[in-house]
Amino acid sequence: MDTENDFALADLLRPAITVVAQDSDTIGRTAIDLLRHRMTDHTRPVQTVTIGVELLIRGSGERSPAG
Repeated sequence: MDTENDFALADLLRPAITVVAQDSDTIGRTAIDLLRHRMTDHTRPVQTVTIGVELLIRGSGERSPAG
């Protein structure tokens, strides 16, 4: 999975930064495909597409703001 929301220092910071990794390439390709289909067939019904994400747990999201 493309981890575009991840960044090089995420593991080095303390606490390490928890991020949601999303597959930006798949999101972009899917959006373009849906747009092309809609442009060629204006009667095509609206479609909801869910593309999975991955939670990269490293510690920052599990700590209280005061902790």
